[in-house]
Amino acid sequence: MIRQFLNRLLLPYKIRIVRLNGRLSELHHLLQPYNYKIQKRFLRGHGSVVSRGPFSGLQFRRDAKKLLGTYEHELHDSVEELICFKPDVILNIGSADGYYALGLAKRLPESKVFAFDLNKKFEGIISELANRNNVTVHFFARAFDKNDLTHVNGLKTAVVLDVEGAEMQVLETFGNSLNGMFLIIETHDIFVPDITKAVVSRLEATHEISEIEEATKQTDLPALSAFSCLDRALLVNEFRAGKQVWLVARPRG
Repeated sequence: MIRQFLNRLLLPYKIRIVRLNGRLSELHHLLQPYNYKIQKRFLRGHGSVVSRGPFSGLQFRRDAKKLLGTYEHELHDSVEELICFKPDVILNIGSADGYYALGLAKRLPESKVFAFDLNKKFEGIISELANRNNVTVHFFARAFDKNDLTHVNGLKTAVVLDVEGAEMQVLETFGNSLNGMFLIIETHDIFVPDITKAVVSRLEATHEISEIEEATKQTDLPALSAFSCLDRALLVNEFRAGKQVWLVARPRG
């Protein structure tokens, strides 16, 4: 029913929705005005605090899926595992708005958190949210490079990596320093074919690796009860261009 409604809605644009989940990224710009409207309505009732998941209690920006705790819910257990790893240092490479960097800084106040992203606009966003949550995140508006290994030398380290197809370049930057690190890696075969296999091959000698696939998003949440079926689907949709896979790499020994 949702697909049929969207097909009618977008008929003037000669675009047909084949599948709701996972194929809306190319329509994001068309849906933005309506999505913004329902996001505002959601915020009025929910507020700006994450209500579920490993970062429950985190004050965050306007983003229903993150505030609801449905965003990348497939990784919730892995994030808890990273927290139990108790790293001295956390590297969030490809941090975007800092959801993981800020959430982990809140859950692990004794850990030092470094965030890297090529988009400088996230610097102000992360700084403001760090102040609101009374945490510290060291943000760098650039790529991670070998000089940054000085932050982790001799220290127990965890890495959250999301670099849109540059996974191997970043991993090679670490060299043998990866040994002993706990990693959560979002891979992007849609941009670089077989990148997931390449990352597994790079790490399997030193890490136990699990592969996690994207799952259906939960929409029957109390916080969404006042929204239509279509609105609930849009509020939790992550607008991915294709099937998503993550790798969780645990150091052997």
